[in-house]
Amino acid sequence: MCGTQKRQIGKSRQRPYKLVHQVVCLTGLNFQRRSIIGCVELTLECVKPYRFICLNAKQCRIYKVCINDTIEAQFQYFDPFLEICDGDDYPRSSEYLKIKHEEVAHDVDADVVKGEVFIPIPPSATSLISPTAAPIRVTVEFSFEQPQGGIQFVVPECEGTLVERAAHMFTYTHWNSARLWFPCIDTFSSPCTWKLEFTVDDGMVAVSNGDLLETVYTPDMRRKTYHYSLDVPTSAPNISLAVGPFEIYVDPNIPEVTHFCLPHLKPLLKFVARFLPAIFEFYEDVLGTPYPYAGFKQVFVDQAYADVMPYATMAIFSTSLLHTSAIIDQTYETRKVLSIAIAHQFFGSFIAIDQWADSWVTYGIANYLHGLYIRKTFGNNVYRRMIQTQLQEVVKYEEQFGGVALDRRVISLVGDVVKVEAAETEDNFYFGTHYAATTSPLYSEIFVKKAHLAVRMLEHRIGQVLLIQVFNKQLALATKREEAATKLSAQAFVRAIYTVTGKDVTTFLEQWVRQGGHARFRGSFVFNRKRNTVELEVRQEAVSARGTMKYVGPLTVAVQELDGTFKHTLQIEGTVAKTDITCHSKSRRHKKKKIPLCTGEEVDMDLSAMDAESPVLWIRLDPEMTVMRRVDMEQPDYMWQYEMRYERDVTAQIESIEYLEKFPTTPTKQALNDIIENDQCYIEVREQAGYCLARVANKMAPSWVGPPAMLAIFRKFFGCKQGSHIVRQNDFASLQHYYLQKAMPKAIGALRNAQGKCPSEVLKFLLDLFKYNDNSKNKFSDNYYRAALVDALEETITPASVTGEKSGDIKLVIDEIVQQLNLEKLLPCYKQTVTVSCLRAIRKLQRCGHLRSEPSFFRSYAAPGQFIDVRLAALECLVDHLKLSGSSEDFSHLLDIVTSDAEPAIRHALVRMLVDKPPFSPFSKAQQHLNTPELAERLWNLINTGMSFDSRLRCDLVDLYYGLYGSSEPDVFKLLSRDPVHAKDESDLDSSQKSFKEELSDEDIKADIKPDIGSISPASSISLRSSRSRSLSPNRVRSPSEVPIKIEPESPNTRSRSPSPSRDISDADTDFSDDFPVKKESLSDESSASDETVERKKHKHRKRHRHRSSSRQHKHKSKKRKKEKKKKHKHKKKHEKHERKPTMESSPPLSSSEKQWLNAFMATYCDFLSNYFYVVIISSIVVTSAMTALAVVYGPSIDFSSPDAGFETRRTPLSKRVQTWRNLEEALKKGRHLSFLPQNVTRISKRDVDQQYSCGDLGPDFARVVVSSKNLFTVSALKEICELESFIASGIGYKQLCLYASETRCCPTWSLSRVVSELRSVNCRNITERDVAFVKDLLTTCLSYYESGKLAVCTRSACQDVPESCKNSAVFNMFYYLMDSKFLRKSSELQHSAVFLPVASSTGTSDVFFESLENAPTFQNFEVTGVEMGLKWWLFEYYLIRDTLFCVSGAIVALFCCLWIYSESFCLSFATMTSGVMSLAIAYFFYVIVFDIRFFPYINLMAIALAIAVVADDSFIVWAAWKSAEDVREALEHSWMPCTVTSLTTAVALYSSYVSSITAVKCFSIFGGTAVLVNLFLTLTWIPAWLIAYEKFFQKKATSCCFRDVFTRAIEHFFKQILKAVLIPLKFVWIGVFGGLAVISVVLVTYWPGLKLPHSNEVQLFDMKHPFEHYVFILKKQFDFEEDEEKFNAAMPMRFVFGVEAVDVGNPLNPDDWGKGMMSLTTNFNISSPEAQVFMLDFCQELRQQGFYLDTPGAMISNCFVESFKNYFMARDCIDTIERVNLWPCCQDSRFPYKPKVFENCALEGIASLRETMEKFENPTDLEFYDLQNSLSSDTFATIGTDMGLAFLILVAVSRSVVVTFFAIITVGSVIFTTVAVLTLFGWTLNILESCVIALAIGLAVDFTLHYGLAFKMSVGERAGEALSAVGAPVAMGAVTTFLAGVTLLPSRVLAHVQIGIFLIVLMTVSWAMSTFLFVPLLALCECNDEKKDVVRSEEVELTVRPAIVPQCHEILGKTTYV
Repeated sequence: MCGTQKRQIGKSRQRPYKLVHQVVCLTGLNFQRRSIIGCVELTLECVKPYRFICLNAKQCRIYKVCINDTIEAQFQYFDPFLEICDGDDYPRSSEYLKIKHEEVAHDVDADVVKGEVFIPIPPSATSLISPTAAPIRVTVEFSFEQPQGGIQFVVPECEGTLVERAAHMFTYTHWNSARLWFPCIDTFSSPCTWKLEFTVDDGMVAVSNGDLLETVYTPDMRRKTYHYSLDVPTSAPNISLAVGPFEIYVDPNIPEVTHFCLPHLKPLLKFVARFLPAIFEFYEDVLGTPYPYAGFKQVFVDQAYADVMPYATMAIFSTSLLHTSAIIDQTYETRKVLSIAIAHQFFGSFIAIDQWADSWVTYGIANYLHGLYIRKTFGNNVYRRMIQTQLQEVVKYEEQFGGVALDRRVISLVGDVVKVEAAETEDNFYFGTHYAATTSPLYSEIFVKKAHLAVRMLEHRIGQVLLIQVFNKQLALATKREEAATKLSAQAFVRAIYTVTGKDVTTFLEQWVRQGGHARFRGSFVFNRKRNTVELEVRQEAVSARGTMKYVGPLTVAVQELDGTFKHTLQIEGTVAKTDITCHSKSRRHKKKKIPLCTGEEVDMDLSAMDAESPVLWIRLDPEMTVMRRVDMEQPDYMWQYEMRYERDVTAQIESIEYLEKFPTTPTKQALNDIIENDQCYIEVREQAGYCLARVANKMAPSWVGPPAMLAIFRKFFGCKQGSHIVRQNDFASLQHYYLQKAMPKAIGALRNAQGKCPSEVLKFLLDLFKYNDNSKNKFSDNYYRAALVDALEETITPASVTGEKSGDIKLVIDEIVQQLNLEKLLPCYKQTVTVSCLRAIRKLQRCGHLRSEPSFFRSYAAPGQFIDVRLAALECLVDHLKLSGSSEDFSHLLDIVTSDAEPAIRHALVRMLVDKPPFSPFSKAQQHLNTPELAERLWNLINTGMSFDSRLRCDLVDLYYGLYGSSEPDVFKLLSRDPVHAKDESDLDSSQKSFKEELSDEDIKADIKPDIGSISPASSISLRSSRSRSLSPNRVRSPSEVPIKIEPESPNTRSRSPSPSRDISDADTDFSDDFPVKKESLSDESSASDETVERKKHKHRKRHRHRSSSRQHKHKSKKRKKEKKKKHKHKKKHEKHERKPTMESSPPLSSSEKQWLNAFMATYCDFLSNYFYVVIISSIVVTSAMTALAVVYGPSIDFSSPDAGFETRRTPLSKRVQTWRNLEEALKKGRHLSFLPQNVTRISKRDVDQQYSCGDLGPDFARVVVSSKNLFTVSALKEICELESFIASGIGYKQLCLYASETRCCPTWSLSRVVSELRSVNCRNITERDVAFVKDLLTTCLSYYESGKLAVCTRSACQDVPESCKNSAVFNMFYYLMDSKFLRKSSELQHSAVFLPVASSTGTSDVFFESLENAPTFQNFEVTGVEMGLKWWLFEYYLIRDTLFCVSGAIVALFCCLWIYSESFCLSFATMTSGVMSLAIAYFFYVIVFDIRFFPYINLMAIALAIAVVADDSFIVWAAWKSAEDVREALEHSWMPCTVTSLTTAVALYSSYVSSITAVKCFSIFGGTAVLVNLFLTLTWIPAWLIAYEKFFQKKATSCCFRDVFTRAIEHFFKQILKAVLIPLKFVWIGVFGGLAVISVVLVTYWPGLKLPHSNEVQLFDMKHPFEHYVFILKKQFDFEEDEEKFNAAMPMRFVFGVEAVDVGNPLNPDDWGKGMMSLTTNFNISSPEAQVFMLDFCQELRQQGFYLDTPGAMISNCFVESFKNYFMARDCIDTIERVNLWPCCQDSRFPYKPKVFENCALEGIASLRETMEKFENPTDLEFYDLQNSLSSDTFATIGTDMGLAFLILVAVSRSVVVTFFAIITVGSVIFTTVAVLTLFGWTLNILESCVIALAIGLAVDFTLHYGLAFKMSVGERAGEALSAVGAPVAMGAVTTFLAGVTLLPSRVLAHVQIGIFLIVLMTVSWAMSTFLFVPLLALCECNDEKKDVVRSEEVELTVRPAIVPQCHEILGKTTYV
C-alpha cells in the first residue's frame, strides 16, 4: 500500500509531482505464451519536495526501477485487490464487502497519491527532488504472462501461422484499468504527452494512440517497431494498443482516418466506414470546433470487451458491428456505436474528467451530442423515443434499488467563484459508488443515461444555443493547451455555464445531480361546463418511497382543445397541486371540423366519441420530458384513442397505446387497426399498436367475431393479388414496410382464442409465411425477417396443460423450428439470427412441457467456437432451465464458464443473465436445493480473490451474490453452526432485499412435464412423432408415424470471426439420418424401409445392366448402318464423277501428312464422343459449376457503384507522372518512409454552424430541380412551382432527409416562387401580377450591382453605394442560384429556374427522387428538365442490374427462337444457349482466378452481346454441317475449320485491344477474348456431344412444323435463285454501289464530320433527355454558380519534382492499385550539390519567363523551394534580436550556392515551406482527361491496325490465296468504316465504350466474310454462286439472331445498353450487306480466270482422297452446301 494517510473515501489531494511525459516500450509480444516484456519511462516534474513515488500496476512482474537511468531504486509491490477481505473471522455479507471493497479501492487510488507500487526516493537522488531542479525520469522494467484482465489475446485454435490464423491482441479497460498492462499513474487527473513504441513480428500491425512517426525494421527484417507520438496531453486510461495482421483501409473521404480490420473483412469494413465522414462533419458543425487530433483510427477485433472502447485518437470496436449493404437492422446500430465513439473523442478523451465524481459531466455531454446526431440522422421520432426509453429505464432502476445521485458533493456559486464541498449524504446501495472499480455495471449504465438526461434538462433551462457555446468555449480553451481546460470538473462546468449565460444552475444541480430519485405524478381532471375550465389536480405519490423524491418547481401541462394545442405551466410546491385551466374553445356538439395540432397541421376528426360538453381532446403532463418523472394520467379511453390517432409526438402515442390495453373495447380495436395501417405513423408506434392489439383481442376473445386480428391487414400489405394467403416476394426497399412485416407475425402469433390456445388459422398463416418466403429478387437479406418468423412461432406455444400433450399444431411448430435450425447449419446467415431464435423457441417448448428439459442440447451451442450471439442465446436458455428445474451441476457448469471462458463479453453477459433471473432468492421456496454452502463459498471466493483483475466481472458477481442472499450473510453459512432445521424469518430481511422478490407464475414453478411426443436424448437430439413428414432431401422416405430429426450444433472449429459467416457447407453438420428412434415399434418400420432400400438398389442395378446391353446392341446396329451408307456413298460418288457435277472440298488444301494426322485425330475424337458423350456433358456441367462457384466465392464482388472506375490511363508518360505524384503525396504522409515531420492538426470539415437547427446558406451542396419553359416569370408558372415544392415536400423520404428548421418542421425550399412570396409577405399560392412586377423591377434595378460584384459583398458584409432593397440576400440568390444567366441580360423571359431542396446531394436522396420526381405530375406552364441530387452513379447501378437482367432475358429469348426455328429441336437450342452461358461463366473463372484480375468494369457486360453473336454464328455453321452429314464425325470434319478460324480472328481482335493504355479496355479485351476461345472449345465438345445424344434419344420424337417448312422453302428460293440471279450477273453494279459507300464512310470517319473525342470529362450514363444528364451537359451552363465553379478550376497548377523516377509501380489492371506510396528514387540526383542548387534556381527563373506561365495570387501562389530558401530563409540576420539566438550558418553570411553540409542542415529547418507548397496544390488538373483523350485517339487506330494485320495473316494461312485475302481485308475494312460512319452520324464520340465497340466490330466483321471466303475456296465450278448457296442461310441467320439481340437492348434506361444494341443492329446489317453484296461479287471477279484450273484440281482431289472422307453434295434447306 502506497502512503499512510487516513482514509477519506471519495476525496482527493494534490500530488507533489506532476507527470509531464511518459514513454511505453513493449518489445516482447509473444502470442504463444501470451506474454509481454517492456519498460516505461515517466518524466516527473517536482511541485513540492516528496519522499516517495506511487505508481499503479497490476498482474505484472517488475524487475527494476531506475531514476535518471543511473540510480536504481528499491520498490514495494502490494495489490490489496488480490484479497478484499483478509483473515478468517468476518461476516461474508454484501454490507461488509461494500466497506472493504471501497477501502482497498482507496488504498490504490491514484487521485489520493496511492498505488500498488511504492518507490522510496533513494538518498542519492534526494538532491534531484526540488521545484527548481530538472524533471526526473523514472524507468520501470516489467513483464506480463498469461494476463487475466486488461489484455485480450485471441489465438484461434487451427492450423497455420499466427498471421494466417488472424491471431491478434488488444487492450481493454473498465475505467482506471490501464494499470493492467503497463505501470502508470492510472487516473484521468494526470494527463501528459506520450511516446509509444511496440515491436511486433513482420506480419503484424501495431495500432496505438497518436501519430505514427516511423516503422523501423530489425536487420533480419523479421520484426519491426512502430513509433507513435501523442503531443496532446492525455491520461493513462485513454491509452490503448491493438496488434494483429490487420488489413488497412485509409478513408477516401477523410485521409486522416484509418480503419483496421482482421483479414477478409475489408469489404464489410469499407461499407461501414462510409458512415464516418458524416459523423465527423456533424460534430464539427455542431461544436463549431475542428476534430482535436491529427487523425483517428478505428480497429475492429474479435472477442471484444464491449461493442466500442473509445480512447484518444482511436477506438476499438467489435467485429460484430461489421456488415454488408444487404443488412438493414445492423446498419442503425453500427452507426449509433460509431457516433458515440466520435463523441467521446471530444468529451472523454480530449477533454477528460478531473476525478470520478465529475464523470457525469463528460458522459452526459458525450451522450447529449450523440443524441443530437441521432435526431439529425434518424429523425426526431427516433430521438424522442430514445429519451423516453432512457427515462423509463432510470425510473425503473431507481424504484427497485434507490435513487442514483450523479454527484453527492455540494456545489455552490458565490459571486463568480464556484465552491465544492464534500458529500454529506451516503448512498444506500449494497455496493460502493465512490469508485468505478466498486460500482455495479448496471448502476454504471443507468448512471450514464441519467447523466445524459441531466444535460438535456440543462438544455431546456438555458437553451441549446447557449449550451453548445459552453461546449465550444471549453474545447477552444483545451485546444490552446490550457491544462485546466483539458480536465472538465463539475466545478468548471458550472463556472463555464455562468460565464456564457450568466445563469446560476446550482439549484438545478442540488435537485437533480446531488440528490437521487425521481418524481411521481398522477394527474386527474374534471371539466367545468359552466366556467369552461379544466379543473386539474396533480398529486405526487410515494414521495418517501425508494427512488422517489418530492419535486418543487414548474411543470408543463399541454391541453389539446378543439381550437389547437395550448401549453400551461403549473407550479408544483406540495404533494398536491390544483389549478383551473380556462379553455380557449367551446364544444362543437359532435360536428366534424379541422382540428389544429401542435405542429400546425390541421386534421379532420370524428368527434362523435367525445364528451359533447367538453372541448378537451386530451391532456399531457410534462410533454417535453424536462423533469425526471413518472407520470400517470387519468382520462377516458376516447381521449387515449384521440391522442394515439392524432398526437404527432411519438412518446405520447406510445404512452396512449400502453393505457389503451386497459380498455379492451371495439373502439380501441378499431383505433389500433387504424394506427397499424397508417403509413404516416412512426414504425415503432405501429409495432407497439400491433402487440397491444393482440393483447386486447385476447381479452375480447369470447366475444370476438371474424378472422383473427391483423390477418387482413397483413394480407393487404404483403399478400399477392392472385391469392391473399400467399405472401409477395420480399422487397425491403421500404423500411417502414420491412419493420412492419417483421413485427406483425409476432403480434399475430400471440393471439389466443377463448380456450387460451393459438387459433389454427393463425398457425397455418405463419407456416405459410415460411412456405412462400421468397427473397430471390430482394437486394436485402431476410435473415432478421426469418428470425422474426421463428419468434412468431414461439409466440404460438402455450403450456401442454392448455393445448394437450398430443396436439397436432405443436407438432407442426416443432417440425418447422427443427427444419429452420437444420437449414441454418447448411446456409448460415448473418450473425446466425435464425439459430438464435430457434434456440429460444426450443427452450419455450421445453418450459411449456412439449419437450423434455435437457440442458446438454444447449451446452453444445454454448461451447467456445460458436458465434457469440448463438452462445449467448444458448446460455440464456441454460439460465432459464437453471431457474425452473436446474441442478447444482448445472449451476456449477455456468460458473465454470464465468471463471474460464476466453471471451470477457461472454463472462459478463452470463453473470448479468443470472442477476436478471436468479436461480433462487430469499423470498421463494423454488429451487432452494441449489442454495448449498459449497455454492455460497465458491461465489464468495470468486468475489474476494478470484476476479481481482476484472473489476466489471467482480461487480457483476457482487450483484449476483446480493440477488441470491441479500445484504446479510447467507443462511447456509449461519446454519453450519446451528440446528439444521432452522428456518430464516423473512421479517429479518431489510427492505432492499425485498426488491428482489419475484412473483413466479405457475408456468415457472410447475414441475417439468415429460410428454410422450418427444424428448431430448443425451446426444443432443430431438425426436418427435409427427403427422406430416418434412425433409430437406426429396428422395428420403419416412415412416408416416415416426419422423426423427436430429439437431446438431455447428462444429466449434467452423466459427468465423466475421459477423457474416462464410464457411463451406461441407463443414456444417448435415446429418439428418434416423439415429434416434423414439418407440420400439418404429424399429420394424426402419427395417422394412431398409429392405425397400435394398430392393431399390437391385432394381437400379438391373436397369443399368439392361441399359448397357441395349447400348451395345445399338452400337452394333449403328456400325451396320454405317457400312451400308458407305457403300451407297461410293456408288453415288462414282455417279457424280461420271456426270461431272460441281462439288466442294471438305477443307482448305492440306498436305498429305497433315491430312493423315487430322483424319486420325478426328476419327479418334469422334469415336470418343460417340461412346462417351455423356461423360463430356456431365464433366462440362460439373467443371463449369465448380469454376463458377470458385469464382463467386474467391473472386471479388462485382461492384458497379463507380462506373467510371478504370476509365483512366496507365503506363503512359503522363499517367506515370500522375501516379508518381500520388505516390509521392502518399509517401510524404505521416508515418511513411519519406516523412519526417508530424502533421499539423487539420480540420476534417470546414463548415461552422452556430446552432443545431439552421437551414444554412444556399449553396451547390443542396439537391436541386430545374424547371424550364418559354417564360417562368409569370404568375401561373410561379404558382405551379409552388405546387411542385409542396408535392416534393409531401414525400416520406423527403421528411426523413430534409434539414430541420425546428424539431418538427423542415426548412423551406429555395425557389423563385418562395423568394417572391417572402419579398412580398404573401403565400406562394396567392402571388399576383403586382407581386411579379415588383420583383422584376427590383431585379432590373439590382442587375448592374450584381454584375459589378457588389451584391456578393453585401451578402457577407456591409456595402456602400447599393440600394437598401438590393442588399437582401434573396436578390443575390435569385441572380446567382435560382435564375439562368441570360435573364434580363440577353432575354427578357426567364427560361430556366432552379428549385433548391433543403436536402444534401447524396445517394440517400433516392427515396425523394422515386417518390416525387420520377413520377411527378405534369404542369401546364413548365416541365422538369433537370435534376442534380448526387444520385446519378447510384441510379446507374440500380438501373444497370435490373435492365441487364431484362435485356439479357430478351436477347436470350430472341436467340432461342431463331435457334429453334433453324434447328427444329428444342433440346439442341437449349444446349446451344447453355454453351453461351457456360462460356461466360468459365471466362469469368479464368478472369478472376487464373489471371487474378480483381477489377470487373461494367463494360465487360458487352461480352454478353459478344457471346450471343459468336454462339449464333458457330451454331448455325455446325448445324448446317450436321444436317447434311451422315453422322457427327463427318459434320465435325467439315465445320471445325470455319468455327476455329472465325473464333480465332474474333479473339485476336479482342486481345489486340490489350495494347490500349486504358484499364477498362484492357480488362474487356481479356474477358471478351477468353469468352470467345472458351466458346470455341465448347462448340467442338459440348455441342457435338449433345448432337450425339439427340441422335440417340430425341431425333425419332422430333416432329416437323408447317411454319418451319414454309420458312425453309423461302430461304431456299431466296439464296439459290433470287439472290444468286441478282448478285452474280450484276457484280460490277454491286461493287460500285457498296464500294462507293465504303469510300464515303472513310471520308465521314476521317475528314468530315469525323470521329470526335469527348469534349467533357463527365461520363454520360443515360439518354440526354434524362433529367440528370440534361442538367450536367445542358442546364449546368445556364447558371452562374455552376459557371463560377468551372472558372475557379481554370488555372492548372504545374508541379516539378526532382529525384523521383516517373514509374507506375501499380497493377495496370486494377485502378485501385497505384502503388500506395511506393517510390522509385533516382540515385544520380543530389539536391545539396552546388550544381543542383544553381540548376534548380535557373530552372525556376526560366520557367517564369515561359508564355504558359500565369502569375496567380492567393492560395495558388507559385512557390519554388530554392527561391524561397535563398531569398527568405537564408537571408535572415545571423543573430535573432528577439530570441537572442545565433542562427549561423543558416543566415545571410552563407553565400549561394551553399556548401552541401550547410544546405542539408539548413534545409531541415526550411523544409516546412516545401510542405506548405504541396498542401496548397490539391485541386485536380485536366491532364488525366487529356491523357485519356490522347490514348483513345492513338490506341483505337493502333488496335485497328493490329487487328487488320493479324486478320490478314490468319486469312492467308487458312485460304492460301492472297487475292481472296486481299478482297476479304477490303470488305472487313469497309464494314468497320461504314459501321463507325453510321455511329458517327448518330452523334457518337470516341469514348471508352465506343473504343471497345470498335474492337468488337473488327472481331465480328471478319466472321461473315471469312465464311464466304472459305466456302469459295472449297467449291468448284461456279464457286461464288455455290458459296452463296452454301453459307448464305447460316450467315443470314447469324446476322438476324444478333440483330434481334440488339433490338432487345433498345428499351433499356442505361445508355450503355442502348449503344450496344444500336451497335449490334448497325454492325449486323452492314456486315451482312458488305459481305454478301461486296465480297461475293469481288470473288466472282477472280472466278473466271481460275475456273479451268479448279476443275482439274477437283479431279485430282477426288482420286487421291480416302473413300471415308470423300465429300459429297448434300441438301440442306434445298440447297448445296459444304459439309
